[in-house]
Amino acid sequence: MTRPDPTRFPGLTSIKVDNVFKAFIFRELSAVAGAITITCLMVANLVGFVVGPSGVSWLKSVFLHAEGLPTFFGLLVTFYIGTKVMFHVSDSKQRTHQS
Repeated sequence: MTRPDPTRFPGLTSIKVDNVFKAFIFRELSAVAGAITITCLMVANLVGFVVGPSGVSWLKSVFLHAEGLPTFFGLLVTFYIGTKVMFHVSDSKQRTHQS
């Protein structure tokens, strides 16, 4: 498994994966963390530029209600898949530069 760019993630350079299962788990957890990060950045932009600080409770009520949960989980799944695609593109670029 390739190591992340140390300029973007300085704390992750010390993590070494010694078997395939641990590499798989590390990759999946990284994708989940990426999806959560993208979601938090999206919410921060919505609060900063659209609904304002007073609209945070409205956002929570829209997404965490029974009607909004499928949309929220769909959003997370979409960002998870996008993060996985980003990892695969990054790995393929690194492989082509190494050979």
